[in-house]
Formats: sequence, C-alpha cells, structure tokens
Amino acid sequence: MVLASNVLLSITAGDVFALLLGTPLLTLYTLSLLTLWWRPRAGYIMSTVVSAVSLFIFVGIGNPLPTLAGPADTTAFLFAISFPPALITVLVYSLLGLRAQRHPPDTGKPAQTIPRYTVASLLILGFVMGGIAVGLMAGATQSRLLANSSPADITIVKDAALPSTAQPYSPATFQAHVGQTVTWVNRDTTAHTVTSKDNLFDSGIMNIGARYEFNFTQAGTFQYYCTLHPKMTAEVIVS
Repeated sequence: MVLASNVLLSITAGDVFALLLGTPLLTLYTLSLLTLWWRPRAGYIMSTVVSAVSLFIFVGIGNPLPTLAGPADTTAFLFAISFPPALITVLVYSLLGLRAQRHPPDTGKPAQTIPRYTVASLLILGFVMGGIAVGLMAGATQSRLLANSSPADITIVKDAALPSTAQPYSPATFQAHVGQTVTWVNRDTTAHTVTSKDNLFDSGIMNIGARYEFNFTQAGTFQYYCTLHPKMTAEVIVS
C-alpha cells in the first residue's frame, strides 16, 4: 500500500499526458507490426505515419535539448539520446520497405554486400552508443561539479521531486532578516523553480546548477513552491 501510494504521488500532469499520448502510439506500433505479416504495404504505411508523428511530438514539441544538456539525470538522458534515433531507424526502415513494395528489386542485378538501410542503422547505432558514452562521462563530471558548487542559503536537493524526499528545499524553513538577500541553488539533476505563493518572487526555470537570489525588504512568512513539482514546498521567515 505504501509503495502504491508513493507511485501515485509521484505521477505528475506531464506523466499523465505522456501516458495518454504514448498508449495509443504504442498500440498503433503493435498493430503496424502485426499488419506487416499479411498486408506489408499497409503495415509500412502505418509505421511510417506513427514514427513521423512520434518524432514530431518528442523532438518538435517535447524539446529533449534540456535533458540532453543535463546528463547527470542518467535515466532521462539515456531515454532522450536513444529514443529519437530509434524512431528515425523505424522511419527509415518503413520508408525503404514501402519503396520496396512499390518497386520490387531487379533479381537480375547482383545483391548489395551491405544493404543501404543496414548501413544507416549502423550509423544511427554508432551515434547512440557514442552519445551514451559521452553523456555518462559528462554526467559523472556534472554530478561532481554540483556536489562541489559554491554554498547557498537554501539548496534544492537531489531527487527533490520524489515523495520520499522529506525536505526538497533544505532547510525547509529559513530564517532571514529584513534587507537580507537569500540565495537558492539547484543541486538536483532536473529543473525546478522557486515561486512564492503570494507572487512576490519567482525564479523561473532553474536548470541544473542554477542560482537564484531575492532581497527581502519586508517582514513576514513567505511560503514558496516549485511550479513544475507543486508538492515541493518550503518557507522563508523574515523578521
């Protein structure tokens, strides 16, 4: 029960959107694969369309560049570096398969030693493997830099968005005085924000290692949260 509760609490609006979008696409991929057995042309057309739509959604709308720029989040980075090339591979195979259906090869010509689509797939695979290797090394370096970054008044800790993290902002309550400038630093492997509930201050998107400062000119208790992960909350008490 506890595990199930933690899983449910960790589901965000983006996860729900990805689930609702990914389920029909995965279903269509499965149908196109099954269709290839008895209606190859229809199967190739279906897989071409689904691959193109998936690639547009993931790259054009989803914008994986911020994830690729932050390899310290290994799981997200590996997905971002491997998923688009996989879609491109399926798209290339589907287009070549569709072309072969429309223009059957001339059996009188000698067969190619290595088919063109095999070469394309090997190139894409090499790109993915190289990207993973570079990303893992960069991720390790980035993690060390985050651990050794200059101190701040409040730290966004690693895995801050997980339900098991008791204090996503550390400390959860920070004591300050009027006129003091409070500094936040993001030492997590994903982006967050520092946004007050009364709209007094807002850091905007804080990428990995980013810092944010705000000068408090009035006394009071100021609660804030992360707009990307609303369950992350903390407060600054100014006296």
